[in-house]
Amino acid sequence: MTLLRLAALPLLFALTSSALAGGAVGPTASASAGCVPGFVQPSPAALSRTLAAAQTRWKASGVRSYSFDFEQIAQPVRFPKTLITVSGGRALSAVPLEPGTASPQTARLNVEGLFLAIRQDIAYARTSPCTELKISYAPNGSPVSFASQLQTPATANGMADGGASWTVSSFKRLK
Repeated sequence: MTLLRLAALPLLFALTSSALAGGAVGPTASASAGCVPGFVQPSPAALSRTLAAAQTRWKASGVRSYSFDFEQIAQPVRFPKTLITVSGGRALSAVPLEPGTASPQTARLNVEGLFLAIRQDIAYARTSPCTELKISYAPNGSPVSFASQLQTPATANGMADGGASWTVSSFKRLK
């Protein structure tokens, strides 16, 4: 598992980060605030290498049409589990599998978009030294899980806006 944080994302993935789940970008740790004692941030260079390897595996898999369930939390908001269907690399639909409404940005999710969000969050982590990032990838390279958490005294004391997470499950190749 690699570490990762989703920061404020451009138009397409405003919802993949804590903003994706309905929150704002969230607090940023200032150098003066400091991290919780003992926290060691993962290397953005190592995160980038892991991401590049996953993207290579994904491209080699040749998968262009697929579906997956997407679950997301941007503390304190939990969005409904949503079935995403992609054909030819383009998102076709996002159908909530639970009561609630999926965001318009979730309707545009695909694996390449998740990679973009990950890349942007690695860049964010370079400027936010107290950001803990965790991500895992499937054998085919597609992202499976993500979690981010600010490791500051404020978030350690129960601040609700310090993290976000998402999972991809029930991945199915369609063609």
